[in-house]
Amino acid sequence: FPTDPTFEHWAAARSQEYGLTDRARINRAIDRTKLLLRRFLGNPVYHDIATADQRLHEIPYSYELDGQIEEGRIDLLFRRQDRWTVMDFKTDHIGSDEALKAWLEVHDYQAQVERYVTAVSALTGIRPQAQLCLLDYDGAVIVRAMGKEIS
Repeated sequence: FPTDPTFEHWAAARSQEYGLTDRARINRAIDRTKLLLRRFLGNPVYHDIATADQRLHEIPYSYELDGQIEEGRIDLLFRRQDRWTVMDFKTDHIGSDEALKAWLEVHDYQAQVERYVTAVSALTGIRPQAQLCLLDYDGAVIVRAMGKEIS
């Protein structure tokens, strides 16, 4: 998070991993990342995650489904009491409900998150709830649960 003294170095290195080479563009990416993370830190969903009984970040998975190998990486899997949640984070700027609807139609993120739920279920026998966390919805953070806004 931006409060960590090594954050800017880490963010610059990650920006370069994504292909940014111009210092001005790297600085803009760092500033945007700080903005999104500060917004997230101020949202109640962060508290829910930070106080979870268990958190697993960036979980790679691989399993066979109908003769095909399914592979991916889950942003976050966390447990509060007996309830597990898969959360996928998106940083796209969404400016309105109409833009969100169009964005969800173009990007099949709901199906992506459902694949994560299926993977967790297949590998652990536990079916978690699924959430999509939008970090830039009209200047705020919102969380959608399989097509429904929950915060």
